[in-house]
Amino acid sequence: MLNDTQRIIDALKNALPDIQVTRLWPKSAERLPCITVSEAANVHASYAGDNPYMERLEYEARVFSVNAGEKERLAGAADETMEALGYRRILCYDQDEFQTRMKMMRYRKYVAARCRRHQTNTERV
Repeated sequence: MLNDTQRIIDALKNALPDIQVTRLWPKSAERLPCITVSEAANVHASYAGDNPYMERLEYEARVFSVNAGEKERLAGAADETMEALGYRRILCYDQDEFQTRMKMMRYRKYVAARCRRHQTNTERV
């Protein structure tokens, strides 16, 4: 199974070095702004006979901030970073609350699956 979570986190940290990027949601407003990354889907998308040949990966990036302007600026930078990694945004919504602003963006990418039949035992995960 492919997992791109750390690659996405590293790319976002590189693009936004002053912003905390993590897998965990912020516990308090003092930790804002931040971006969280989580895997939303990781499935075989297409098969050739019994063998999968395409994987569908989906990730969610959530931008948390205390003001709307900063949230939008960070969301734009995150969107450019995800596009550079080959992901397409398929969903986006705002969820603003009293003290916190949040934008959730979901991304999708299709990648070729590795044929397990041609792997050695040490290559299998």
